[in-house]
Amino acid sequence: MSASATSRTFPFKIVLAWSCLVAPLIYLYWEVFQSLGRTWVHVPSYSHGFFVPFVSLWMIWEYRHRLTSIKATPNFLLGMPLMIGACLLLIFGKASMVNIVQQGSLLVMICGMILLICGNHYMAVLSMPVAYLILMFPFLDGLFRQIQWPFQLLSAQMAVAMLKELGIPVLLEDNYIVLPSITLEVVRACSGIHYMVSIIAIVVPLMFIFHRHKGARLLLVCIAVFIGISVNWLRLVLIALWVYYGGENLHGPGHIFQGMFVSVFGFFVLFLAAWGLGKLTAKSPSNGKPSSEKETAAIHYDDRDKVKIAKAWLTALAIILATAGYTYLHSVKPVTLSNDLRNLPTAFGTWRLVNSSRNFLEVFNTREADETFKGIYRNREGARVHLYIAYFELQRQGKEIIHSNLQDLYDVSEGIKITADSVDELPVYTALSSLEGKTVLSYYWYDINGRQFGNNAMAKIYSAVDVVFNKRSNAAIIGVSMPVATKENQYEQEEIIMEFIRESFPVISRHLLNVAADYSDGI
Repeated sequence: MSASATSRTFPFKIVLAWSCLVAPLIYLYWEVFQSLGRTWVHVPSYSHGFFVPFVSLWMIWEYRHRLTSIKATPNFLLGMPLMIGACLLLIFGKASMVNIVQQGSLLVMICGMILLICGNHYMAVLSMPVAYLILMFPFLDGLFRQIQWPFQLLSAQMAVAMLKELGIPVLLEDNYIVLPSITLEVVRACSGIHYMVSIIAIVVPLMFIFHRHKGARLLLVCIAVFIGISVNWLRLVLIALWVYYGGENLHGPGHIFQGMFVSVFGFFVLFLAAWGLGKLTAKSPSNGKPSSEKETAAIHYDDRDKVKIAKAWLTALAIILATAGYTYLHSVKPVTLSNDLRNLPTAFGTWRLVNSSRNFLEVFNTREADETFKGIYRNREGARVHLYIAYFELQRQGKEIIHSNLQDLYDVSEGIKITADSVDELPVYTALSSLEGKTVLSYYWYDINGRQFGNNAMAKIYSAVDVVFNKRSNAAIIGVSMPVATKENQYEQEEIIMEFIRESFPVISRHLLNVAADYSDGI
């Protein structure tokens, strides 16, 4: 075959060549795949993640005839920066232990590889399959957390309206549905958006299966969103009716009114709606022929084209291998304290240690710490504060100072600054939370090699910098808590806690700086 001969199979040769990139790519993103798998297994609203990659591959198969009619034209200008950027994101995500950054890096890497090896036209065709992959990442959790409360109220209001129409005596107080015999709380899971991502993940392949008409696809998406929200209204109404008429188990016989069962019912209604729309639009003119029926054009590759594609492929492989080599060789060592936390002083100025374990306020749940200290200190006036310190010799995913276990605390925290000895302003978080029926006032901050942070993002960034440049990730979280009897004395207790922090901070920070003498030799 001459250099200018027609070849429709050449793009598939490129696809086959990509198999050589798979092994180092899997190694590079192995921790990302593991974290995604754990999310899909343990978070019901992301259980659809297992089939998202297969649906994406199926979409690519649907576009196969369009792909074989497009000439691969490597784009070094966009592809290389995207791949390099993806690698830098991965390195930063690993160093800072931020899952979402590492997962986002995988998506950027896929886009970069397509652009670098195949070019813009391929990226345009594959934009839908690649964009669909977003649904397997928990990117939208932060957004959903912000809008859950309004949707909780909406679900409660709609459920109460339905119950009143059925003649049930009911009152609404914020997110509480008050019935004659019981009061029901509409929690976050009842907001109606809990399974929204799953529903969207189902809608996209349904659009491909049942509909070619753009109007029908848009209508199906709107129906899916309405089903995702309204199915929880129905669930609340069924629970209320069940308990009103004497049902004992809140979630019905056999837990039939649990969220997962209702979501399955919602999926069934969605399939029914997609099938019905497919029937209604079957005779409507489609927006062009299906991809499998389109004509494919001949593609001509000369020697220069083949050399350029080979260079792009080798460049992609080199970027992946270089990053994999860096992550393998860049080992982070644990940093132990030369004097463990048990040897902290029993007195800070006017404060004396009176109890180290009994009746301690367990506000901070950092079970994976290498060393912990819990102590109750009392001053001359009899005021008591609870001091908690958790030290991590080596942070890694799931074992870190900033952890999802404390998300409820983060949600009610705000940053402030207080003056303390040996530092002009100490940045801290303050939070008013509930613990076992008690209202607890807490102040906490992070200590990373002598630097203090009262901001989660800044602590993450500095930890990542420490990992990349100093090959260490040791850090500590320090928390001071105090039960609040009434709101009237909250300000007084704030002053008490800040007084304790001012007297204890210099001693605690010096203690955390005393690391093992042989650590610097290992660096």
